[in-house]
Amino acid sequence: MIEYIGSELADCPPASATPMNGIFYRLMDTGKVEIQNFRSQVVLGIGGRSECTKYALSLTLSYRYALKIKKRFKAKYKYAKVAKITIKEDCGLLHQNRPDHVNWWHPKGFNPTKIAFIIDNESEIDNDK
Repeated sequence: MIEYIGSELADCPPASATPMNGIFYRLMDTGKVEIQNFRSQVVLGIGGRSECTKYALSLTLSYRYALKIKKRFKAKYKYAKVAKITIKEDCGLLHQNRPDHVNWWHPKGFNPTKIAFIIDNESEIDNDK
């Protein structure tokens, strides 16, 4: 059985989370694809350890929505760049909780930097809304 981040909690990841294939986006605070940009709220010490979603990583469904988040939280994402992440079914479980957002629980020990790269120009954008 695969262990996912957060699986130490009962019902985490939730039953509604499923494997998916697709292109997703995430802001990289440091402007580079580095493991420190793939830390959950639990690892960052934000909030309690009892909520399953705090173990998940936030991804957006579009490049433009990632830019919208960057603009909305200018101070936090001052140096951030958008990374394109290509997820296949073996990369974990996802749950779409908002129209432009998914939560991602990847397998423990998985290195998400291997499937992400910084978008330097708009020609590298896929499935954008």
